[in-house]
Amino acid sequence: MATDNSQTGEAASFAASQMPMMYPASQSVPVNLLRLHIDFGGQVRLTGWPDGIRLFGDDKIDITDALFQGPGGIWSHDGDVLTVLFHPGVVKTGVGLGAKSAPGLEIGRRYRLEIDLSAFGAGEGAVSKKFTVSDAERSPIDPESWRLRFTEHGGLHLVTGRLIDLMSFQANVGILTSDGTPIAYRIARNVEDGFLLEPLAGWPDGPITIVVDDHLEDVCGNRPFEPFERKQTAPQKPSFWQKTIPIGVSTDRHLSVAGH
Repeated sequence: MATDNSQTGEAASFAASQMPMMYPASQSVPVNLLRLHIDFGGQVRLTGWPDGIRLFGDDKIDITDALFQGPGGIWSHDGDVLTVLFHPGVVKTGVGLGAKSAPGLEIGRRYRLEIDLSAFGAGEGAVSKKFTVSDAERSPIDPESWRLRFTEHGGLHLVTGRLIDLMSFQANVGILTSDGTPIAYRIARNVEDGFLLEPLAGWPDGPITIVVDDHLEDVCGNRPFEPFERKQTAPQKPSFWQKTIPIGVSTDRHLSVAGH
């Protein structure tokens, strides 16, 4: 997967291909970013959290307190991926910071997330990801607005128009054949406007359907028809939707986008 990670320092026991990957991999994130993921590519020392992660502003001020530093951290079942949450008080309006006094992200500024490899038993030195901050994303995910096309190399470019949470996508988006059989696929690339998907055994003949579970979230916590900043008077979300979208004029395939 493509990433803009930049390495600082030496990492003697880590090959370049094993460097941690940080997602979202884009160079710009919304100011109300809720979470990010660090994929170490193998089991590491879980006790590296939280001391092994630091967040700095472009003025080199440490604002790590903007992160929710819960005990133990949030790890994937295999111990490869660490999920880092921003403190609710710096993401959601109307929520007090409590003991947290650090500011949140600011639009137009540049930040650096730094990982101390030695804290996680993953080598020496540090790796970092730099990103800028754009306007907030507070609207619900709308799968009906997604656009799809087959690439010349047989991949499927799914344009979502926003940063969808990578792990949430993997857990909540499926691809089916016309008879409902799941199609195994991998995410070949996490691009800024969506994902490049590749089937593990080729695409079938006939139409295919993308199924979106209503638990899908973007990087700001918004769901289909349900924004993260929910209001008590918000209308109830529909339980089902579907739309058929043509995939270019050179193919007779159509793709349905459905949710439940």
